Order: sequence, then C-alpha cells, then structure tokens
Amino acid sequence: MPEEIERKFVVPIDHHHLFVDRPGGTEIFQAYLSTSPDATVRVRTMAGPEALVATLTVKGRSSKGGVVRPEWEWSLPTQDVQDIVERLQLPVFRKVRHTMTFDTPGRSDRWEIDVLRVNTVAGRPPAMWRYLVLAEYEAPTVEQARDVPLPPWVGLDVTDDPMFAMSALTTVPQRDLAWRRAYPGCP
Repeated sequence: MPEEIERKFVVPIDHHHLFVDRPGGTEIFQAYLSTSPDATVRVRTMAGPEALVATLTVKGRSSKGGVVRPEWEWSLPTQDVQDIVERLQLPVFRKVRHTMTFDTPGRSDRWEIDVLRVNTVAGRPPAMWRYLVLAEYEAPTVEQARDVPLPPWVGLDVTDDPMFAMSALTTVPQRDLAWRRAYPGCP
C-alpha cells in the first residue's frame, strides 16, 4: 500500500519574509470531495514553471502520531478537475508551494513550504493580508521523518493537529482559526 510519511510545522511570522513574497513557486488550487478523517478525497491543479498538472488524491486515516497516511494519486485532465469543481460547487482554495533544501553535515533534506493567504479582518487591503505558512517534510521512513534536523525557520510541530490538515483549511474562517492558533498574541 502506498504511504505518505510526513511531518508538518508552522513557519513563525519572523520567517515569513523568506516565503511570502518569494518569486516562483507552484500555484496550487485544490478542492475536497470528502474531508472525513477516514478518507479525504481531493482534486487539485498545480501550475509550475513547466506545466499545468491535475490530480485526484485519496488519503486514509493517519497513524503513528499523524506521520503516516495511506495515499493514492492519479493524474486527471485539467478540464475534468475544473468540471468537478464547477458542477459540484466545491470550495476551492489557493496556496503557493516553494521547495527548499536544508543542508546539515552529511545530509540534505527537501522541504515543501505552503503559503496560504488569510484575511483575518474583513475589508483589509492586500498589503495588510495575513499568511499561514506551513513547512512539510516528506520522508521514506518514519524514523527519518522523526529524526530530521529542523531548519531555523520552522516552529510549532502540527503534524497530528487536525486543524492544520489542508482539508480543514478550505475556507477563510478555518484558515483564520488556524492562523490564530499558529500565531497566538499577534494582532
């Protein structure tokens, strides 16, 4: 059975400047057909420098402290994803994904950083928008995921916190709640 072995962390506001306005990245639009803890089903399009890709992904319930989930993924025509979202009127959210490597003696680890816009005050102009920034590390084994050296730009480990699952961040109010938990005390 295919598995995703991954840890997820909040990127503290002090390090947002590394990712929020960073050029490039992959624009990801995704929507969920199911957000049950037993089976999340999503469709997404990813627009990167080389191509536009669309996928259907099914993920099962997480285990081992939220680090491991069964995962299956299939390519779809982009028009099919657009049709699914429009016909089923699914809420869609956007994020920008950047990849970075963090080098330590004897190893180089690849991290994916997702930047999600959170407008925590109605009517706030774009220059004042807030962002929820999450860093994910995917590993081939649970041991490697647990032993990964953490970059200085990661903070709170939210691997097993359902509030930070992408399937829970599909609406502005949900992203706002997660933002408030990630950055307590911020205005």
